[in-house]
Amino acid sequence: MWMFSRSWGGGIVLPYVQVSVTMSTTLVPVAIGMIVVRYSEKVAKWIARVSIGVENVHAKKL
Repeated sequence: MWMFSRSWGGGIVLPYVQVSVTMSTTLVPVAIGMIVVRYSEKVAKWIARVSIGVENVHAKKL
């Protein structure tokens, strides 16, 4: 409670650039994936298989 009731002299600094980059790097691929699934489920399944294969190959190298 002390931390929340304390007056912070300098104000709160929000990292707008980092928040924007994080949101865009998350939302853009998700939106693209949703569009692909909507218009071509066959392509979406192929992309999923390829991505799983790439992940398995990468995991073996570690």
